[in-house]
Amino acid sequence: MSTLRLTCLGVVLGGLAVTAQAQPGLGAPPVAPIAPAPPVASPPPVASPPPPVGQPASVDPGAAPYQEGYARLVAGDFAGARAKLSLAAATATDPELRGAARELARLADAYLAKQGRLLFGAAATAADAGEDPADGRASFVVTTTLASIYAGVVMIDVTDSQVRGGAAILLASTGAGLVGSLLGTRDRHISGGVAEGYSTGMLIGGANGILLASPAGAQSSEAFQGAVLSGLVLGGVGGMVYADRVQPTRGQMTFVGTLATLGFATAGLGMLTVEPDVEADTVLVTMALALDAGAVAGLVLGKDLTWSSGRARLVWLGALVGGLGGFGSAVLLGGNNSDSRGAAGLTLAGTWGGFALATYLTRGMRPDRRYLGGAPSTMVTAIAVPDGAGLGLAGSF
Repeated sequence: MSTLRLTCLGVVLGGLAVTAQAQPGLGAPPVAPIAPAPPVASPPPVASPPPPVGQPASVDPGAAPYQEGYARLVAGDFAGARAKLSLAAATATDPELRGAARELARLADAYLAKQGRLLFGAAATAADAGEDPADGRASFVVTTTLASIYAGVVMIDVTDSQVRGGAAILLASTGAGLVGSLLGTRDRHISGGVAEGYSTGMLIGGANGILLASPAGAQSSEAFQGAVLSGLVLGGVGGMVYADRVQPTRGQMTFVGTLATLGFATAGLGMLTVEPDVEADTVLVTMALALDAGAVAGLVLGKDLTWSSGRARLVWLGALVGGLGGFGSAVLLGGNNSDSRGAAGLTLAGTWGGFALATYLTRGMRPDRRYLGGAPSTMVTAIAVPDGAGLGLAGSF
């Protein structure tokens, strides 16, 4: 999400038309050049050329909207700046003022279209750093440590350990996961997309282990726990390998998890709505297949998705809240006599409705910085203008 910035906003066109006005009855005195204004200060006043001797000075009608538009531009209000500067360009009588207002309006419009920000000083330097190189590594370490905690629980169950032995196993597995992931990723760059692919794959793999353990014949808790742990490992490795090869964004991998969740919910709630008397193993296998189909659909449809991580997570949350809203509505309407089919149907409709509504409501969010495009190419140069001096801003915006 490359942040647009203008580290030296001496867009000033300072002294563009800055003049000294003659006193009535006297000749116009010579005018010394005016220094440009500081980057974040108000622009220098823009006045009309000196009137003929003996006549009162007139203020250019475009000067006031120009001043206000400039102030809004510096403050980051690009929409307001564009409106005021466009008004100044339309009403100004001074051709230099018209040109300055028109170009600044174009600049404000370009930053508004790219959802940019104006950053100054240290903030601009920090924003140019791109993705935090430690972000992906931290996520990887957290996910691995959590998985190692569950691995310790599985080992306790398998070994039938008592309290002290179980505590030792849990501490050992957690420490191994934490220290191993820290040392294994030292001096390595793990992007946010790879870390998200790792955690998303682990969740999908674990869900498959839960759903398929019973149909695969798991009878004991050890077999069930082993199936879930195997799914976590296989899913995590598969997700990490895929993400390392493709290098998706966090938003794209979160979208994969969202569609996998929707596939899982659609299969389970759909069968409950249409035919609730289905054999349990058939339901579990169908839900697992729908989960995986949703994940594959997310990989295909989200390959070029420009969503940021924040937008993708809000859309997932919208689907979850929508499903909860549908279920709650069914209970409120039916009370103790709620029909299971009707409740399942409303929950499913709420899930997809929440997904669609959240997608629509978040359409104005900034895309992932990978899709923001490059920052404007600009160059600030000194220029000479009649009766003054200032700075000119050139480049593509």
